[in-house]
Amino acid sequence: MHRPDLLLVGALLHDIGKGDGGDHTAAGVRLVGEIARRMAFDEPDVETLCVLVRDHLLLAETATRRDLSDPATIDAVAARVETVERLELLAALTEADALATGPTAWSAWKADLVDELVSRVRGSLAGAVSDPPPELVTPELRRLMTGRALQVVPEPGTITVVAPDNPGLLAVVAGTFTLHRIGVRSALAASEDGMAADVFHVDTARDGLPDWACLERDLASALEDPTALHARLADRMLSVRRSRRAPVAGTDVVVDNEATPRATIVEVRTDDGPGVLYRLALLVRAAGLDILSARVETLGHEVVDTFYVRAASDGMKVTDPIAIERLRAAIVAGAHPEQPSRGQ
Repeated sequence: MHRPDLLLVGALLHDIGKGDGGDHTAAGVRLVGEIARRMAFDEPDVETLCVLVRDHLLLAETATRRDLSDPATIDAVAARVETVERLELLAALTEADALATGPTAWSAWKADLVDELVSRVRGSLAGAVSDPPPELVTPELRRLMTGRALQVVPEPGTITVVAPDNPGLLAVVAGTFTLHRIGVRSALAASEDGMAADVFHVDTARDGLPDWACLERDLASALEDPTALHARLADRMLSVRRSRRAPVAGTDVVVDNEATPRATIVEVRTDDGPGVLYRLALLVRAAGLDILSARVETLGHEVVDTFYVRAASDGMKVTDPIAIERLRAAIVAGAHPEQPSRGQ
């Protein structure tokens, strides 16, 4: 690290705004500027320390909630950090902050995502031209699609599901994964010529590998008629709700049309539990939207699920304010029907 002094002070002060009753990041930026000047840092270093406090969550949140293949994502982070030195300081602070938070806050999965983000942003700051988003239907997926039938292809860290393209496919697959205790980290959806391929990055470490033949049978049955799947998941969720001791988090929904030109981003923060991705995917589909990709992040007893969506009718972003409010209200009411909203 070229400036370990800035990293040390940034780590010491990055959460100093907590306890003030408002936005701890904004409060921390105000405080750290005053403190850094009293510590005799020059103005460029004061500015860098303010950036470390302001953006100490930037890399982790972007890496786990945004599409890193989207040039708009990389350009937005590069514009925030401005220099490679600040980027590297933020990367070190991100890892240190997560490791200090607890054993579940920093994983190999998150580390790889942050490393990928840092590498792409470093290239952007060095003047490299961002690659266009990769083609969703890769040659390998296209080969699998030619079979015109359901296929489940497990690989280390990923499960690819190829099936006839039907509305709500992501929800059915996510629900089936829930029954087989497979945690989904992210999902990428692609379709072509009446076939769909969903690539899931998954976490199977907690309960080991599932019975793949049984999983494929259950998935085939649910795709043909999801009624039994819905009933089984409802029973499991009811059982979990009866035994839950964690505090009720409520549900927040953010709809973002500025982050990328290719889709509307719907970010949902809500209480964790079995089948959250399944339930949210059903709500998004019921609103008439196609899901291009999804990311899942677990934060203690909460999750943040992020969906890149377009209108199923015309493939366009969701810009109508009334439609956005209806979507937000539907998700708040349906994510956990027994819970109150925390507001917008």
